[in-house]
Amino acid sequence: MINRLKFEFSRIFNVIHIPLFILFFIASLYLLNDAIIEFNQGCESNNIISSLEKQKSTQTVTYEQYGVLGYRIISDAEPVIIFFNYSTPLNSLESKIDCLESVNIGSSAKGKEIFKNKSYFKDLFGLLNVFGSLLLCLIGLFSYKPRAVFMTKKASPLKMIITRLIWLNMYFIVSMTALFFFAMMKGMPFTKAHTTLYLGFELETIMFLNVCFIIGYTIAASFKTRHINISLTIIAWFFCIFILPEFRYPDIQEKDVLSVSKIDLIKNETLMSKEKSFREAILPLLKDPKKNPKEAWDIQKRFAMEYLNDSFTTNNALEYKLQEQMKTIIDRYERNSLWNPFSFNLLTGESLSGRDYRYYEKFTDHVLVKKDRFFRYYIDKRYNSKDETVIPITGDDDFIYKSKSVLPDMFWQGIAIQFLYLAVFIIISQVVIFFNGYKKSKAIKPLDLNQLKNSRTFFWECKESDGLEEYLNYFDTIADLTLIDSREISASGVDTPLIHWIDYTCKQKKYNRQDSLARLETLGISQKELKKTDVSLKPENIKRNAEKLKMVYLVLKTMENSSLYVIFNLFKGETQEFEDTCKKYLAGLGKMVLYISNEPFRQRVLSSKLIKGIDIYDEIISLR
Repeated sequence: MINRLKFEFSRIFNVIHIPLFILFFIASLYLLNDAIIEFNQGCESNNIISSLEKQKSTQTVTYEQYGVLGYRIISDAEPVIIFFNYSTPLNSLESKIDCLESVNIGSSAKGKEIFKNKSYFKDLFGLLNVFGSLLLCLIGLFSYKPRAVFMTKKASPLKMIITRLIWLNMYFIVSMTALFFFAMMKGMPFTKAHTTLYLGFELETIMFLNVCFIIGYTIAASFKTRHINISLTIIAWFFCIFILPEFRYPDIQEKDVLSVSKIDLIKNETLMSKEKSFREAILPLLKDPKKNPKEAWDIQKRFAMEYLNDSFTTNNALEYKLQEQMKTIIDRYERNSLWNPFSFNLLTGESLSGRDYRYYEKFTDHVLVKKDRFFRYYIDKRYNSKDETVIPITGDDDFIYKSKSVLPDMFWQGIAIQFLYLAVFIIISQVVIFFNGYKKSKAIKPLDLNQLKNSRTFFWECKESDGLEEYLNYFDTIADLTLIDSREISASGVDTPLIHWIDYTCKQKKYNRQDSLARLETLGISQKELKKTDVSLKPENIKRNAEKLKMVYLVLKTMENSSLYVIFNLFKGETQEFEDTCKKYLAGLGKMVLYISNEPFRQRVLSSKLIKGIDIYDEIISLR
């Protein structure tokens, strides 16, 4: 397992992936730094607003004026929001507390706030959710090989999946932890509770990205054509990230929730009815100049107290009923988000931001309590107080509502469901691989190998219709026979130094490393070349890299020292010089060699006879 981990490390952190990982981390740093600046500016802005509201309260002259002006409550987020500041479903909410009936809750769209649009790409969470998921889907897609390169017979695709995910998870854990410490160095006041929340965020993100990886891998295992695999993976990613989460929103019927307009209409009717009764009572006093003004004040006070204890309480009950209905809808929304990893990932980010729909629910509860308290205080002070100056009801902390960052209520159930998805997709991928020929999928009639004589080279033209795939699988199970299948390397580029492939294979199969390097020297490949990784896009370099990879593969497979080597399409598309070099090497081993191809062999046979210094008898045979 240690050798497999070392090997996969070289494959994951190769010259192609490392720039992507570095770019991803730099983008994360940039977005996080931008979010920290915005958070600090928001804190300064909220402090200014709080000071202005406090100053406004001390400037009112009468309680009647104080009741109309009231004060404003704004919300303030916890520091954890810097990781989610643009992916939240709601902006910062605010509400005005006064003596009016309506309860208005909204967000500011004045000044620079109008430009604060929601985006999937402007914070760490959005980067991981969109680009991180796409990156893992594609890595999973390209991780699948029909026959893994240099794979030993004891190895399995499941081991590859596990070891590759270990390194990918390690990268994201280290990167996300580094980002957290970067934010602390920038002065973010994180507490132990915030650290615990962030660890939960890391855990959920790792599970989410693992699911993305195995989806790409499963698609690759299900279809043979590479361009179809890539298209299907991108379509699946787009559906899962942008479309599937839309199904979590509950279908709200009219019977499920009271209409806000209807509530305001009922409130208005109640208020108008009370004002009508008040006018009827006070109108005679206003027409008779001899009446004492105190009598009119007493009537006004009596109606105010009646309204406070009757109509106001009834109207408040409507608001609380609406709140209960909203809580039920939000519960349904969270349950709907639980059942697939992509919706649950968004739910976790929303909850941790502190600006999810629970935040709206709790903020509204807070406003209703403050509204009730303010209105009763206003009525009492206006009609009963003899204060010479207005005494505000508010304290220093009443102008700002602190929203809480939390994990979803059903967090561990969601993690368990994500793990279940991961396990199911792994099982599906293994089943697909099994039936696609990774293992022998069906029995075939054994070939007559008696036709092959010692130290001879043979050619067999076998079409797909002849059962080529089944025969190749059959060869892979015969003792003292080594199958050298070009498809094992056809989808692999030289994205990591070839010396790593050699070291891994030699350790796994206990080959003599020095012997393998010496054989490669005879093929014209020095150890210095093996330690380099050439990712140049020049055609000649690409061609040379492909030839080196095939030669390394050929040498490692022939290290098994079998009596018969079966070679499938190894020279397809290669130069005559490359073919002659490899054939000379194989002939020098003094073993039987059977070349199999689904293309005509006539030209290849004739060309092989031109190799000088090799006593070889080429023969086209039929083994059926």
